[in-house]
Amino acid sequence: HGQTAANLSGVLQGQQDHPLNATGQKQAAELAAALRRRRDADKSGGAWAVHSSDLSRASATGATAAAALGDLPVSTHERLRERKLGPFEGHDEQHNSTQNALAWGRFRRGMSVAGVESCDDVYARASVALVEVAAAHDGKTVVVVTHGGVIVTLAERLTVVGQHVPPIRNCSITALRAPRGGAPFEAWRIEAIGDASHLSDGAAAGVANADVR
Repeated sequence: HGQTAANLSGVLQGQQDHPLNATGQKQAAELAAALRRRRDADKSGGAWAVHSSDLSRASATGATAAAALGDLPVSTHERLRERKLGPFEGHDEQHNSTQNALAWGRFRRGMSVAGVESCDDVYARASVALVEVAAAHDGKTVVVVTHGGVIVTLAERLTVVGQHVPPIRNCSITALRAPRGGAPFEAWRIEAIGDASHLSDGAAAGVANADVR
């Protein structure tokens, strides 16, 4: 999804609902244009579809993409929301590390914290949602707008052990290929991670044609 004021200021959003800022709206338009170019070059002839997290920063990005792809509908899903961060939501790292130091320390070490969703739970809900979306559009291209924490959690389960998942920039593209016939998420492949080459606000990050299984 595109940038929000919270992204810009380093505030952890989690499942708080923050709208796109002006930069985020520009990023969404650039993403939409890139997707339209891909759709126009798609030789399969199949109809595309757009799905999104139900948080407004994602659904607004999805709506911009859907309009560019021919006024497609946007289907929203609670299971594609960002990771719930409980007491850390709405605060930046400095606040969390000083005002909630003990819990923040546990969080940074990967330990459980009351009110914070585990990575396993994020993976469980988001991967099932993606498998269901893919099954509903078997063999077709689907645009799914979600959040950085969700993308990293999913990508880490598909990469070779020890391979680094690069930073996920706002409105970057991570491309996944799902086998036909409703294959489990573990059988999917990553074709690109965090590709931001279509964005004008900085150098592209990410890996295309990643060496993953």
